[in-house]
Amino acid sequence: HFNKVMSRLESKLPFGERKYSRFVYCGLQVEQVNKNLITGDQYDYIDKLQPMAHKHLAVDKPIPASEQTNFKGLCGGLGWAVINTRLDYAVDVSYLASKGLNATGAGVAMGNKIMRAMSTHPVQLRFFKVGNALADWATVTFHGAGWATRPSLHSQAGGAIFAAEASVRNGDK
Repeated sequence: HFNKVMSRLESKLPFGERKYSRFVYCGLQVEQVNKNLITGDQYDYIDKLQPMAHKHLAVDKPIPASEQTNFKGLCGGLGWAVINTRLDYAVDVSYLASKGLNATGAGVAMGNKIMRAMSTHPVQLRFFKVGNALADWATVTFHGAGWATRPSLHSQAGGAIFAAEASVRNGDK
């Protein structure tokens, strides 16, 4: 049935090329390794992000208006990585982006540091096939918070919900 639907779709949308097993979608490298495993990473995307020059910027003063677009680009690039594969940096990037028009040289340096860390500590998501019955599944949640981490002493928090094999309930995986 899947191949029939794909053939009809390809005839209706006759552009580009169909890729099998491995492809890039908006900077996300997706690969079906075998029938039980799909991986996703953004190694190449993250390596192509460009750091901002910041040595000339005052650590504690807002960056000039001429640098705002570059800062927004830095935050957007890091945000795209966080949304897709780098949840481990969600709090840091959220904090960085919250600076907005009040970003300082220290904020730019922080963004560059996050970018370097993502690049030097790559992450690959791995999606394994789990049984078909609902009893084969379990819900796993992770939550994190930064208490009074902003200069205003406001806090921030985030979380993620995952589906996993039911064996995680026993601590098996």
